Amino acid sequence: MLIISIIILIISLYIEKLPIKSQANKKDPTKEQLIIINNYINIREKPSVVAYINGQVYKKEIYTILDSKTDKSNITWYKIKTEKGIEGYISAGEDNKYIKLVEQK
Repeated sequence: MLIISIIILIISLYIEKLPIKSQANKKDPTKEQLIIINNYINIREKPSVVAYINGQVYKKEIYTILDSKTDKSNITWYKIKTEKGIEGYISAGEDNKYIKLVEQK
């Protein structure tokens, strides 16, 4: 049992050192994009807080906006697709407190 615990500890320490491939899109001034300013935001299957969570996006990541919808609470939801192929909606939050729109040139 002790050997298994040691092996698990060694593997977990090794995994922590592996580089994490970014899922963010590349910055493109010709496209409408946003940057995440909250620590993370759930990617939802539909523009609703009760919709299934497909994944998460993280602070300082940039995404191209594919579509946008405003719900009954006047919250804007942006449809995005990560470089890993996860597609769905992220909430801008009240007064865009979760995201910031990137200026286009």
